[in-house]
Amino acid sequence: MGSYQIIDHTADLAVEVSGENIEDLFRTAYQAWYDIVFGSQPLKYRGQKTISLEAETLEELLVNFISELNYWLMVKKWLPTEIKKMEIFPEQERKKLWVLVKGQPLDQRELQVEIKAVTFHQMEIKKKDGNFITRLVFDI
Repeated sequence: MGSYQIIDHTADLAVEVSGENIEDLFRTAYQAWYDIVFGSQPLKYRGQKTISLEAETLEELLVNFISELNYWLMVKKWLPTEIKKMEIFPEQERKKLWVLVKGQPLDQRELQVEIKAVTFHQMEIKKKDGNFITRLVFDI
């Protein structure tokens, strides 16, 4: 799996994310989001859901993906605990993403951070030294 690092950012929370390929970048972005909002509390899944998204750009697709997970958590009270399967189609005119996510209803556990929104601020997916990298900025 790729890596991420939380970085200083005025009034928000930012994360530098890298991955060996686009799928790895998206999986690592998920892991960063999960660790930020929930930490390392042990969980078991009790269900699964699918995500199917389209967007004009990979940046938009990534923001929409993390935003969808955050919506499930904050509004539907369902915590995505593991990405089981992911397919991304970046070569098509409209970029596509399909994900099978395992998870569970949110119980009495407390969130470490409440993310209000995933933003496009300073976001650009680019290739550097053989890896894909980007910055995610969360409005908290």
